[in-house]
Amino acid sequence: MTFIINTIHEQRADVLNARDQYNETPLIIATKMGNFEASKLLVELGADVSIRDATGKTAVHHAVLHCPQLLKYILAAHKASFFLPDDNKRTGLHTAAHFGSVESVYAVLGAFASEPQTLSDALNECDASGFTPLHYAAKNGNEEIARLFVEARQGAALPNDPQPAETLAARHGHLKTLCIIKQDELHLGNQLLIEAVDAGQLLIVHYLLEKDISADQEINNRIPICVAAAHGWDEIVKDLLRFGASINSLDSNRQTPLHHASKNGLYDVVKTLLSSEFRDRANVDNVDSLRQTPLHLAAKSGHERVIQLLLTHKADIEAETRQCQTPLHLAVEHPKAVQTLLDLGAFLNALDILGQTPLQKAIADKHYDSAKILLKKGAIIDVTDRDGESPLQTALANDDVPMVELIIDSLNLDLDSDDADDDSSVASYCLLAVKLSAKQVIRWLLGRFPNMLDWRDEEERTLLHEALEFDSPQIVDILIDEGFDVNQVSYGGTPLHVVVDIGQLENMKILIQKGGSTLLIDKANDEGNTPLHIAAEKDRAEAISFLLSAKADINKPGERNVTPLFMAAYAGSVTAVQELLTHEADPNISRDDGWAPLHAAADNAEITQLLVKSNANVNQQKSDLWTPLHLAAFWTATEVVEVLLQNGADPNIKDSDGKTPLDFAHNENIKKCFTKYQEKINYSNL
Repeated sequence: MTFIINTIHEQRADVLNARDQYNETPLIIATKMGNFEASKLLVELGADVSIRDATGKTAVHHAVLHCPQLLKYILAAHKASFFLPDDNKRTGLHTAAHFGSVESVYAVLGAFASEPQTLSDALNECDASGFTPLHYAAKNGNEEIARLFVEARQGAALPNDPQPAETLAARHGHLKTLCIIKQDELHLGNQLLIEAVDAGQLLIVHYLLEKDISADQEINNRIPICVAAAHGWDEIVKDLLRFGASINSLDSNRQTPLHHASKNGLYDVVKTLLSSEFRDRANVDNVDSLRQTPLHLAAKSGHERVIQLLLTHKADIEAETRQCQTPLHLAVEHPKAVQTLLDLGAFLNALDILGQTPLQKAIADKHYDSAKILLKKGAIIDVTDRDGESPLQTALANDDVPMVELIIDSLNLDLDSDDADDDSSVASYCLLAVKLSAKQVIRWLLGRFPNMLDWRDEEERTLLHEALEFDSPQIVDILIDEGFDVNQVSYGGTPLHVVVDIGQLENMKILIQKGGSTLLIDKANDEGNTPLHIAAEKDRAEAISFLLSAKADINKPGERNVTPLFMAAYAGSVTAVQELLTHEADPNISRDDGWAPLHAAADNAEITQLLVKSNANVNQQKSDLWTPLHLAAFWTATEVVEVLLQNGADPNIKDSDGKTPLDFAHNENIKKCFTKYQEKINYSNL
């Protein structure tokens, strides 16, 4: 290999630092392979030690791992290159400490023994993780490397580490390494204790406690015994208690060690804290900042064994949180915990601050098995919370079929009997499901209680009538699919009358689409009006358009022969008039007393203009021979008079009393209108 390198170098010196696709030079490759002779020769021939491969590593990084004996040659010729960082900002010294290369560390420390400042900088250099070389020695428990760094630190008078490396030794359980780093200085003892406790390092914990580190000192809102209890380190909890830790220490949330152990279901720790082995026992009913006891937290997390243990030690089973919730309220997510609490005497129907029982909370949060247990135990169903909502209403609002079925089954309804109350109850459930748009529930209810198809209230309203009043086209769709009569009359009108009247357009579309040929689209209500009449009167142009597309009769006469167009004109419904005229409604059909749409619009210039443009007869007379111009003059509708006269209205037509429109022009503005068209007036009639 060395012969080949020498030969190539003599012939092609430029290949010495050539790079492959991984940006690796011959020196990097030889070093990675651990080929000392080849690597040494390449260094002596002047290979560039500072070249980085694709990961940012130089030959130095690879030499530390695979060929540490090469380092003294690199350091002799290329000292400055030794501390070049890779992509993770790790130098060769970081790499040596991380992988435990003692030989490499000796080589570096020896090379820089006469340069304390350079060595100081190298030992304090942080990588991308914020670790110095000493951190890696501490973390991995490399005692010799840690000792070398500590000795070098003393000689080089290094400043403090940016973060304490000894905490890593404590956390990872390296007692000897910790002792090397700290020697006899334990001014960070409390922080070390927290780190060791958090990591469950009993040996380190015991060592620190024997060094008189306080068992109760809080560090960064963490108390050693609370941390140990939360993790379930039972032996550490015992050790802390033996060294004087307070068994009822309160953390920043006012939670004790017993709170933490109970919350996490750590039975052995709970047992230790409640035992008589130590001077004090844990207060079983201590409350945290939310007034939760350890039993609340155990129930909330579903730890049955801990619940039993706490209650054995006289925990208050009816203790209330700030929200007045008992442990049973908080247990509903965990059916076994619910059963345990009930078996041990928990009150079924306790009310929280919202007036909710555990059953209501179980239903609201969709915990079926817990609700089933509570109902089986006799939980009250006919109770309402502060918002007036019952358990059944909550289940309906959630569209929760299994829960609704569970509740209704618990009511033991007998629909085969003659008990009208049972029928009424089911109807009320169905009505509520419709109102809340509970799609899945209404399907289930109608399947379970098919007699609801024939149910009517005192006004003959069906569930379909009820559904049409809400913005719930999917419910309307379901009810029609289930067989509800789309023509059932209530309050003198069909469902189509109802939906047009209240303006639920989407419901109307579903009704028309699903009703198909069976829908009586032109059926009149008890006032003689079709749905189109109502849409016209209410000025619902989009409804008119949809009704007409469904073949509604545009000129269908209603009571007194009133057409939809007349109804719209009389009501002043401009957009309805426009829509009807666009679809060629006849503007000259009169009602039974001769009133035409133009008469009805004689006080509305905009509608009058629309009618006139659609060839309405401006001189049409009603039964008393009044024309629209008579009415406009009488009503002092100046703009209407102007429009009518512009469009050929005859001012000389006499009514049944022999009076012309001018005879009713008592207003100066009206008189001026007539004056503008005086050439049309036959004054001999006056």
